[in-house]
Amino acid sequence: MGTGFSKIIDRISGILNFFDFSFIVSGLLTYGIILYTADSIISVNFQNYNPGLIVIVSIVLVYICGLMSFSIGKFLKNVINKKYFNGVFKETLAFINSKPPQNNDEITEYSNEITEYSKMNEKCYKIIYSKMYMELRHCEEAKETITHLNRLWMMEAVYEGLSVSFILGAVSSIYFLIFVDNSCHMFYLIILALSLIATIFSFIETRKYAKTQIVEIILTYKRFIAV
Repeated sequence: MGTGFSKIIDRISGILNFFDFSFIVSGLLTYGIILYTADSIISVNFQNYNPGLIVIVSIVLVYICGLMSFSIGKFLKNVINKKYFNGVFKETLAFINSKPPQNNDEITEYSNEITEYSKMNEKCYKIIYSKMYMELRHCEEAKETITHLNRLWMMEAVYEGLSVSFILGAVSSIYFLIFVDNSCHMFYLIILALSLIATIFSFIETRKYAKTQIVEIILTYKRFIAV
Protein backbone atom coordinates (compact mmCIF):
# COMPACT_ATOMS: atom_id res chain seq x y z
CA MET A 1 0.00 0.00 0.00
CA GLY A 2 2.85 2.38 0.85
CA THR A 3 4.50 1.71 -2.52
CA GLY A 4 1.24 2.33 -4.34
CA PHE A 5 0.71 5.61 -2.51
CA SER A 6 4.26 6.70 -3.37
CA LYS A 7 3.61 6.00 -7.05
CA ILE A 8 0.44 8.10 -6.93
CA ILE A 9 2.36 10.97 -5.33
CA ASP A 10 5.09 10.68 -7.98
CA ARG A 11 2.52 10.87 -10.78
CA ILE A 12 0.79 13.86 -9.21
CA SER A 13 4.10 15.65 -8.70
CA GLY A 14 4.92 14.97 -12.33
CA ILE A 15 1.70 16.66 -13.45
CA LEU A 16 1.53 19.43 -10.89
CA ASN A 17 4.18 21.50 -9.26
CA PHE A 18 4.35 20.29 -5.65
CA PHE A 19 3.50 23.77 -4.42
CA ASP A 20 0.40 23.83 -6.67
CA PHE A 21 -0.72 20.53 -5.19
CA SER A 22 -0.35 21.99 -1.70
CA PHE A 23 -2.30 25.09 -2.67
CA ILE A 24 -5.17 22.98 -4.02
CA VAL A 25 -5.42 20.68 -0.99
CA SER A 26 -5.20 23.31 1.74
CA GLY A 27 -6.96 25.90 -0.42
CA LEU A 28 -10.08 23.77 -0.79
CA LEU A 29 -10.31 23.22 2.96
CA THR A 30 -9.55 26.85 3.87
CA TYR A 31 -11.98 28.18 1.26
CA GLY A 32 -14.71 25.80 2.47
CA ILE A 33 -14.28 26.89 6.09
CA ILE A 34 -14.31 30.58 5.19
CA LEU A 35 -17.35 30.16 2.96
CA TYR A 36 -19.26 28.20 5.59
CA THR A 37 -18.44 30.69 8.33
CA ALA A 38 -19.12 33.76 6.19
CA ASP A 39 -22.50 32.36 5.12
CA SER A 40 -23.66 32.46 8.75
CA ILE A 41 -22.68 36.13 8.96
CA ILE A 42 -23.70 37.39 5.53
CA SER A 43 -26.16 35.16 3.73
CA VAL A 44 -25.51 35.26 -0.02
CA ASN A 45 -27.95 33.96 -2.63
CA PHE A 46 -25.72 32.40 -5.28
CA GLN A 47 -28.71 31.83 -7.56
CA ASN A 48 -28.47 35.48 -8.55
CA TYR A 49 -25.03 34.91 -10.11
CA ASN A 50 -23.86 33.13 -13.24
CA PRO A 51 -22.82 29.53 -12.39
CA GLY A 52 -19.80 29.72 -14.69
CA LEU A 53 -18.62 32.92 -13.05
CA ILE A 54 -19.05 31.36 -9.60
CA VAL A 55 -16.90 28.37 -10.64
CA ILE A 56 -14.13 30.58 -12.07
CA VAL A 57 -14.10 32.89 -9.04
CA SER A 58 -14.13 29.89 -6.68
CA ILE A 59 -11.12 28.30 -8.43
CA VAL A 60 -9.17 31.56 -8.14
CA LEU A 61 -10.14 31.96 -4.47
CA VAL A 62 -9.22 28.35 -3.69
CA TYR A 63 -5.74 28.91 -5.12
CA ILE A 64 -5.37 32.21 -3.22
CA CYS A 65 -6.52 30.55 0.02
CA GLY A 66 -4.03 27.74 -0.58
CA LEU A 67 -1.23 30.21 -1.25
CA MET A 68 -1.98 32.13 1.94
CA SER A 69 -2.34 28.94 3.99
CA PHE A 70 0.99 27.63 2.74
CA SER A 71 2.78 30.94 3.35
CA ILE A 72 1.41 31.31 6.89
CA GLY A 73 2.03 27.64 7.66
CA LYS A 74 5.64 27.87 6.48
CA PHE A 75 6.18 30.98 8.58
CA LEU A 76 4.77 29.28 11.68
CA LYS A 77 6.90 26.19 11.04
CA ASN A 78 10.07 28.26 10.72
CA VAL A 79 9.29 30.21 13.89
CA ILE A 80 8.49 27.10 15.94
CA ASN A 81 11.18 24.76 14.60
CA LYS A 82 14.01 27.09 13.55
CA LYS A 83 16.50 26.04 16.23
CA TYR A 84 15.45 22.39 15.91
CA PHE A 85 16.15 22.26 12.17
CA ASN A 86 19.46 24.10 12.58
CA GLY A 87 20.43 21.54 15.21
CA VAL A 88 19.51 18.63 12.91
CA PHE A 89 21.59 20.16 10.11
CA LYS A 90 24.65 20.64 12.32
CA GLU A 91 24.37 17.23 13.98
CA THR A 92 24.04 15.44 10.63
CA LEU A 93 27.11 17.21 9.26
CA ALA A 94 29.06 16.24 12.37
CA PHE A 95 27.84 12.62 12.20
CA ILE A 96 28.88 11.92 8.59
CA ASN A 97 32.26 13.54 9.24
CA SER A 98 32.92 12.02 12.66
CA LYS A 99 35.06 8.99 11.77
CA PRO A 100 38.60 9.57 10.43
CA PRO A 101 38.10 7.30 7.36
CA GLN A 102 35.00 9.31 6.42
CA ASN A 103 36.52 12.69 7.11
CA ASN A 104 36.09 15.14 4.24
CA ASP A 105 37.70 18.57 3.95
CA GLU A 106 34.65 20.18 2.36
CA ILE A 107 32.25 18.88 5.03
CA THR A 108 34.72 19.94 7.72
CA GLU A 109 34.79 23.43 6.21
CA TYR A 110 30.99 23.63 6.27
CA SER A 111 30.94 22.49 9.91
CA ASN A 112 33.53 25.11 10.85
CA GLU A 113 31.62 27.83 9.02
CA ILE A 114 28.43 26.93 10.89
CA THR A 115 30.24 26.91 14.25
CA GLU A 116 31.90 30.24 13.52
CA TYR A 117 29.04 32.19 11.96
CA SER A 118 25.80 30.64 13.18
CA LYS A 119 25.71 32.71 16.35
CA MET A 120 25.93 35.91 14.34
CA ASN A 121 23.90 34.88 11.32
CA GLU A 122 21.68 31.80 11.35
CA LYS A 123 21.13 32.18 7.58
CA CYS A 124 24.45 30.37 7.26
CA TYR A 125 22.56 27.08 7.59
CA LYS A 126 20.17 27.92 4.77
CA ILE A 127 22.94 29.11 2.46
CA ILE A 128 24.95 25.90 2.82
CA TYR A 129 21.78 23.78 2.55
CA SER A 130 20.75 25.59 -0.66
CA LYS A 131 24.25 25.14 -2.11
CA MET A 132 24.12 21.41 -1.46
CA TYR A 133 20.73 21.05 -3.11
CA MET A 134 21.79 23.18 -6.09
CA GLU A 135 24.76 20.94 -6.77
CA LEU A 136 22.71 17.77 -6.33
CA ARG A 137 20.18 18.96 -8.92
CA HIS A 138 22.97 18.90 -11.51
CA CYS A 139 24.31 15.53 -10.39
CA GLU A 140 23.11 12.70 -12.61
CA GLU A 141 23.83 10.05 -9.95
CA ALA A 142 21.51 11.83 -7.49
CA LYS A 143 18.52 11.87 -9.86
CA GLU A 144 16.55 9.28 -7.87
CA THR A 145 17.20 11.15 -4.64
CA ILE A 146 15.94 14.42 -6.14
CA THR A 147 12.71 12.67 -7.20
CA HIS A 148 12.33 11.35 -3.66
CA LEU A 149 13.04 14.79 -2.21
CA ASN A 150 10.38 16.35 -4.44
CA ARG A 151 7.85 13.96 -2.95
CA LEU A 152 8.96 14.88 0.56
CA TRP A 153 8.77 18.60 -0.23
CA MET A 154 5.28 18.22 -1.64
CA MET A 155 4.04 16.39 1.47
CA GLU A 156 5.69 18.96 3.74
CA ALA A 157 4.04 21.80 1.79
CA VAL A 158 0.67 20.05 2.04
CA TYR A 159 0.92 19.74 5.81
CA GLU A 160 2.15 23.33 6.15
CA GLY A 161 -0.96 24.55 4.39
CA LEU A 162 -3.30 22.15 6.19
CA SER A 163 -2.01 23.26 9.60
CA VAL A 164 -3.40 26.74 8.90
CA SER A 165 -6.65 25.29 7.55
CA PHE A 166 -7.14 23.32 10.77
CA ILE A 167 -6.32 26.37 12.90
CA LEU A 168 -8.95 28.28 10.95
CA GLY A 169 -11.36 25.41 11.52
CA ALA A 170 -10.78 25.64 15.27
CA VAL A 171 -11.34 29.41 15.24
CA SER A 172 -14.52 28.95 13.19
CA SER A 173 -15.81 26.34 15.66
CA ILE A 174 -15.18 28.71 18.57
CA TYR A 175 -17.09 31.44 16.72
CA PHE A 176 -20.12 29.18 16.24
CA LEU A 177 -19.99 28.01 19.86
CA ILE A 178 -19.93 31.55 21.27
CA PHE A 179 -21.78 33.78 18.84
CA VAL A 180 -24.27 31.58 16.96
CA ASP A 181 -27.39 30.46 18.76
CA ASN A 182 -28.15 26.91 17.60
CA SER A 183 -28.60 23.38 18.85
CA CYS A 184 -25.39 22.02 17.31
CA HIS A 185 -22.99 22.82 20.12
CA MET A 186 -21.87 19.19 20.42
CA PHE A 187 -21.10 19.10 16.69
CA TYR A 188 -18.91 22.21 16.90
CA LEU A 189 -17.20 20.92 20.05
CA ILE A 190 -16.27 17.77 18.14
CA ILE A 191 -15.06 19.84 15.17
CA LEU A 192 -13.01 22.02 17.54
CA ALA A 193 -11.37 18.99 19.16
CA LEU A 194 -10.65 17.36 15.80
CA SER A 195 -9.23 20.61 14.42
CA LEU A 196 -6.84 21.01 17.34
CA ILE A 197 -5.69 17.39 17.07
CA ALA A 198 -5.26 17.75 13.29
CA THR A 199 -3.25 20.96 13.77
CA ILE A 200 -0.81 19.25 16.14
CA PHE A 201 -0.57 16.26 13.81
CA SER A 202 0.15 18.55 10.82
CA PHE A 203 2.98 20.32 12.64
CA ILE A 204 4.45 16.94 13.67
CA GLU A 205 4.31 15.66 10.09
CA THR A 206 5.79 18.91 8.77
CA ARG A 207 8.73 18.57 11.14
CA LYS A 208 9.20 14.92 10.20
CA TYR A 209 9.32 15.59 6.45
CA ALA A 210 11.58 18.63 6.86
CA LYS A 211 14.01 16.68 9.05
CA THR A 212 14.11 13.81 6.56
CA GLN A 213 14.91 16.25 3.74
CA ILE A 214 17.84 17.76 5.65
CA VAL A 215 19.33 14.36 6.44
CA GLU A 216 18.74 13.05 2.88
CA ILE A 217 20.40 16.04 1.23
CA ILE A 218 23.47 15.96 3.47
CA LEU A 219 23.94 12.18 3.12
CA THR A 220 23.44 12.32 -0.65
CA TYR A 221 25.80 15.28 -0.96
CA LYS A 222 28.45 13.36 0.96
CA ARG A 223 27.85 10.29 -1.21
CA PHE A 224 28.01 11.87 -4.66
CA ILE A 225 29.63 15.32 -4.37
CA ALA A 226 31.97 15.56 -1.35
CA VAL A 227 33.58 12.16 -1.87
